[in-house]
Amino acid sequence: MFITEERIRVYRDENPNWRERPYEIIPDMVVEVASPNSTFSRMEENAHLYLSDGVKRVWVLDGENKVAYVYDAKTPDLRRTVRDTLDGKGVIEGLKIVLNDIFNPTDS
Repeated sequence: MFITEERIRVYRDENPNWRERPYEIIPDMVVEVASPNSTFSRMEENAHLYLSDGVKRVWVLDGENKVAYVYDAKTPDLRRTVRDTLDGKGVIEGLKIVLNDIFNPTDS
């Protein structure tokens, strides 16, 4: 999960007892990593639930198949392979991660 510093600051200002209880804030971005027991349909369903709750961007990483799926509320779902780059568009500007670096770290 990723929450912008600005949103954390506002949350803390509005919740003086923030240290004493769990955060009740929707993240700006979520990254899910598929486990061997994960199904694509369940991961996709989770991604859309995150979006409906207000998350701006979701990455689902599938290491077994070496693909990533990018979800956000403004664009169609995207499938990315090791030849592609993930970005933090609209959430973490300037963030770029080459999928090959994640799925094949010794190839870098």
